[in-house]
Amino acid sequence: MKKSTKIIALVLALAVLFSFCMISLAADDDAAAADTTEAAAPADDGAAGSDAALADDTAAGDDTATGGDAEPPVVISAPEEPADVAAFSFEDVPEDHWAYIYIMDIKARGITTGMTATTFGPEENLTRAQFVTFLGRLSNADVSDYMDTEFEDVEIDSWYGGYVEWARVMGVTTGTTETTFDPGANITREQMATMVFRYITASNIDLAVNDYAQSGIIADIEDANDYAINAIDALVANTLMSLDENQNFRPKDNATRAEMAQVLSLVPEPTEASADDAAADDAAADDAAADGGAATDDGAAADDGAAAEGDGAAADDTAA
Repeated sequence: MKKSTKIIALVLALAVLFSFCMISLAADDDAAAADTTEAAAPADDGAAGSDAALADDTAAGDDTATGGDAEPPVVISAPEEPADVAAFSFEDVPEDHWAYIYIMDIKARGITTGMTATTFGPEENLTRAQFVTFLGRLSNADVSDYMDTEFEDVEIDSWYGGYVEWARVMGVTTGTTETTFDPGANITREQMATMVFRYITASNIDLAVNDYAQSGIIADIEDANDYAINAIDALVANTLMSLDENQNFRPKDNATRAEMAQVLSLVPEPTEASADDAAADDAAADDAAADGGAATDDGAAADDGAAAEGDGAAADDTAA
């Protein structure tokens, strides 16, 4: 009997031990499952701050968020600061000046550098030497090959000498006489119109309006010299030069630097074919100035009695 009791007690002990082991294993499995669930669930703080995280470039581009496959955040650079318009402009040419856009245009194109680095002198007169220099720059003329000139009052090695000879060869000017150019005299509006129109013609530039019959609307056209009338008609018809409020052209008035800027800014660019033709004409233009005895572009200079102006007053513009 005692032997049977011992066997029963042993079996019960083994049963209790086995039950205890099974309970321990089940508890371990539950704990592991709980850990896995906790790791997968987002934290409360993270859920509440998700919008902020998406707005943050660093959080949105965090490689760990997508296992390292996420593309880096796009960095948008700030736009470059605009050019300093004030530094580019002239102190004496405010934005509301009628010729502001023309003056800024010819400065940007290297036609003028101004009276000084900060002033343009829009209401100042300009000399004949200055104007042909500006016109030559507009044309991108290479004047380095001009070693001599037929004008006795022009020094070929002066800052304007090559441009004057270029203008004579192109037929842009015929001088005040056959042997003089009068480089220091102020240029008049009719002289400027004539030189520009001759340049347009010599360069084979096409104008939008070919009917030049504007004399009927120009109140003071009778004040112009005969040689200038066709040029004035052409430039007024194509709005390259303007009439005043009384429909006057003022042909004998000295041209201002602002008026020079307007006309040079508005001269059309030659087409490629026109440029080729003009180059051919230029090469064969040594005697182009002999215009069948036509009146000089400056017959009015003597009539006006315009006084010569010191070239040095033009500062940078004269330092070609």
